[in-house]
Formats: sequence, C-alpha cells, structure tokens
Amino acid sequence: MMTVDVAEALLFHAHLRREEIPAISVALLETETDTPTIRRLAGLTPSELSEAHDLFRRIKGPGLRN
Repeated sequence: MMTVDVAEALLFHAHLRREEIPAISVALLETETDTPTIRRLAGLTPSELSEAHDLFRRIKGPGLRN
C-alpha cells in the first residue's frame, strides 16, 4: 500500500521517477489521502512531469495541509 511516508522515502532515496508520481498520487487519493497538491499531481500530463518532484516535495507529512 502506498502512503505519503513510503513515497517520500522513495523520493529521498532517488527511487521515485517523475513518471510514477501521477499514479502514486491517484493511489493516495483512493486511500482518502487528499490535498490540493496531491490532486494536482494526479492530473499531471506528460508535458508537466518536469514539475512532479518539486510538487511532490510540497506534500506535508501527518497533517497534510498542502
């Protein structure tokens, strides 16, 4: 099961490819982990993937304010 913590760890260790982030974001939304940033990431198009890592870093941990 994908969680924000797991995804952050993957990103930290450079194992999270930007192409994977939209699908991971959809999985987070399906587990009711919902923020405006996660919604934006889930809808990224191929031409917007260059923003994926920077946007993903904006997701906060337990409070999930962003």
